[in-house]
Amino acid sequence: SRLPDEDALGLDRKRQNAGASPAKTVIAVLAYPRISNFDDLDPLIAEKDVRVAFVAPGRPLPATADLVVLPGSKATRADLALFGEQGWDIDVKALRRRGTRILGLCGGYQMLGESVEDQHGVEGSKGTSAGLGLLKVRTTLGRDKTLSPATGCAADGGAPVAGYEMHLGATDGLDRARPFLRL
Repeated sequence: SRLPDEDALGLDRKRQNAGASPAKTVIAVLAYPRISNFDDLDPLIAEKDVRVAFVAPGRPLPATADLVVLPGSKATRADLALFGEQGWDIDVKALRRRGTRILGLCGGYQMLGESVEDQHGVEGSKGTSAGLGLLKVRTTLGRDKTLSPATGCAADGGAPVAGYEMHLGATDGLDRARPFLRL
């Protein structure tokens, strides 16, 4: 069997398959250079009424997006720096003001916070980067990666979920008090 695409090397194939037909729902996915684990989006790509648009650097976010997804990153601070260079930070905040939902997965969630700190240079140079400030959380990257199975349900007591938890460090802050999943 074929292993799923994990990083930017498999992204061109994903862009070709990402719903060119008319759709009821448009999901914009930021395809930064160090994108990771974007196969998490495969179920959305398979939906017939959903168009998943992978937005490459140099391209603006579609104003018609119903949802913007910030996927994982192998170098969160470096990809966060790209946001400012591309103007995506302005696009994301403008879409949010218009009511578009923004979803961060893994490193994308960290980017939505107030800051990402890498004291040990785990993902590149040591330092702290300002986040997008859409969530009241701060992330501190650590040296050890956590990988473990996880189960739970939607925070409203609804649908069960199963998957895995993978992170490098810790994220803390006021907005952790309102999760959408309970593990």
